[in-house]
Amino acid sequence: MGARLGFQIPVIATHDGAVWGDEVMAMGLARALGDAGPFASVEVYDPVLVHDNLDVLVDLYPVPVVRRTGAPRRIWWVQARVDENWAQCPDFSAVLDYYHGFFAASPVLARKLADWGAPPERIALLPMSCDTRAFRPVAARPELACPVAFCGNGGIRTRQDVSEYLFPLRAHGLAIWGSDWDAFPELASHVRGPLHPALVPALYASAGVVVSVHSPWHRANDVPTSRLAEALSCGAALVSDSLPFARERYGDAVAFCDDGAAMERTVAALLADAGARERLAGRGRELMETRLGFQVMTRDLLPVLSGEQAACP
Repeated sequence: MGARLGFQIPVIATHDGAVWGDEVMAMGLARALGDAGPFASVEVYDPVLVHDNLDVLVDLYPVPVVRRTGAPRRIWWVQARVDENWAQCPDFSAVLDYYHGFFAASPVLARKLADWGAPPERIALLPMSCDTRAFRPVAARPELACPVAFCGNGGIRTRQDVSEYLFPLRAHGLAIWGSDWDAFPELASHVRGPLHPALVPALYASAGVVVSVHSPWHRANDVPTSRLAEALSCGAALVSDSLPFARERYGDAVAFCDDGAAMERTVAALLADAGARERLAGRGRELMETRLGFQVMTRDLLPVLSGEQAACP
């Protein structure tokens, strides 16, 4: 009988409201690892439902944000903001000592973990990605049709970023799906509201171009958001602001832009060229299926989760 694997996040069942991308990603990785075969069970928990009858537990946030358990192998996947002041406190060492291993969503976060005191040999790189079986090309839906789509919550955005990258796209048919955009009344007529994750593939199939803009935390820590993986896996023509690690991972499968003016020019050019959109989308889907989707990444994760390997390359 295989090991029992769990993922723990602070909140679950967010899909009908302000969707937590952490939950979507945790569920996708859990499905991919479950399909890989060696585990007796793979589940996603919150601090209320998590239990001690697990062999391996991966926390997407550190204790005490999530609950301590007696799982014999505990891993922290650093993929969300950590208070830098807390990380410099002496008592933070107790947090690091609780975990047997660490995943980092970018090389910058891996270096920060080591600086905070995590043993470098126990740190493995695990970038954000998605379940390519859930995020896949589907039929377009008329009610989701738009020239330019952005899917994400507004609460983590700064006015500077929104003004630079999203305001200019209003003239090109921008539609925003997500919650917490009230701080930007200039976008009110473009906000369509929350979208259940199950409908995201249909949104991407119904949009001419999909855009992604990273939050200040993602940009400062060079963490490509899971939105890139999801859009590419769905076969979207994707335009994004530029991060070094994102360029390294995705190459020419994403139209990267160094500033808002470049993003507006790129979006306009793609909207005018269906062939260019199709070629860009084709490169992205192939990349996700062959190299960067969770289904492919599980091969490297299995020995780390089991403890057979301290860290992966």
